[in-house]
Amino acid sequence: MKHRIVIRCEGRSLRDFALKQQISKCITAALAHQGVNTPCEINVLVTDDEGIHQINLDMRNVDRPTDVLSFPEFDLKPEELPAAEDADPGTGLIPLGDMVLSME
Repeated sequence: MKHRIVIRCEGRSLRDFALKQQISKCITAALAHQGVNTPCEINVLVTDDEGIHQINLDMRNVDRPTDVLSFPEFDLKPEELPAAEDADPGTGLIPLGDMVLSME
């Protein structure tokens, strides 16, 4: 299955190719484990505590850093899979949402 996992790094020298590979491998394994067999797109931002703190404040009105934030595209129930008709007509990929990871 061909998923698109877009990983962007910012902050203190977080442009590590091995880290990007590990994140991509983990997401691919999670999708396979959940039985997601339609091509999907996931966006990941790797940042530091300062970056995730600002996103947490802007998006959730929570004034502190955290380890992980997720912003799902769909409100799916446990064990529910995204539908093929939810695919982006331009790419054919189902946009699952965005994740933010703090490496601190």
